[in-house]
Amino acid sequence: MFMALFMGAVLLTSCENQSTAEEVGEDMEEAGESVADAFRSDQEELRADIKDAQEDVKERIQEITTDMRDATAEAQAEMSEQIQKLEDELATLDSQLAKVGQTMEDNWGAFQREVEETIQNIDQELDETF
Repeated sequence: MFMALFMGAVLLTSCENQSTAEEVGEDMEEAGESVADAFRSDQEELRADIKDAQEDVKERIQEITTDMRDATAEAQAEMSEQIQKLEDELATLDSQLAKVGQTMEDNWGAFQREVEETIQNIDQELDETF
């Protein structure tokens, strides 16, 4: 009888430990999914920011190109330089947009800061153009 009670207690404890381990496993899985969801959300937001910056740059290039028609030769030279700088920035944004999906979570923070810095530089450059 004692042995039956002892075995029952061992079996009950074993089931409780397994249940706790399963719960911990489920909690870990849910936490991993939450992190993955947040990472995907950050990626989507960064993609949208890059695309917005690309549109701003393209619009500014178009404006400068239109303004060049009525500008003096000296002003046209300056405008051409500005367009070249903006096209270089656009190429950087294109490259960064392509990397958004390839960048892993480990490097995400550094990549995100790099893109944000690029966008800030572009915004400043757009403010400083003609």
